[in-house]
Amino acid sequence: MAHKASPEQRNERFRSFVLATREMIENEDFDNIHIRRIADKAGFHNSTLYSYFKDSEYLISLASVKVFEEYSHSLAELSKRNLSEYENFMEIWKFFCLNAFKFPEIYNNFFFGKHSDDLTSIFEEYYRIFPDEEQKHSASIHKMYVGKNLNLRCYDILEPLVGLPNIRLNKNNLVLANNLIIASFKSLLEEALTFKSSNTIEKVNELTSRFMATLCFIIEK
Repeated sequence: MAHKASPEQRNERFRSFVLATREMIENEDFDNIHIRRIADKAGFHNSTLYSYFKDSEYLISLASVKVFEEYSHSLAELSKRNLSEYENFMEIWKFFCLNAFKFPEIYNNFFFGKHSDDLTSIFEEYYRIFPDEEQKHSASIHKMYVGKNLNLRCYDILEPLVGLPNIRLNKNNLVLANNLIIASFKSLLEEALTFKSSNTIEKVNELTSRFMATLCFIIEK
């Protein structure tokens, strides 16, 4: 009879699979990352991996959380500042874009891939295994960082802008504005994907500036 792994052994194996996948993400093209290769790198049979994760896409999403460390740190610093709702909204999106256009494959898979509607559980599971990596955020920023999907994340920080001076948002156009923001971001992220091997700081800043200009056009009078 096969020996059943203890909770500690399961956590260690889980961690090994995530670390192996993280290393592959950092050094290889997404198209080359498969269950069998991840299992080989972690030192296990691929059947073992399936007892821990739904599929390779879910594991890749989990391993990708490490890439958000810089973004998470920026949000943690933002939480310490006494900004208006508008300033908070704009700063969150700026930090998000600067990181997203730097790592377009990871962000595209994470926010528009197979498990993009299950992000809260992905973050919870990741920080259960890597608790030392979790940053402290204010309540409003935390909702943006660990929200269920990108649409809800944006909506949560967009809604407080309704009724502010010089803001065109109201209850009737809020959902439309939110959808336009997400669509605009996705369009620029897809552009970043075409330059993924040569996304310089200048290109990242250019894409971010274009998005921020679009953002102002959508929400301001």
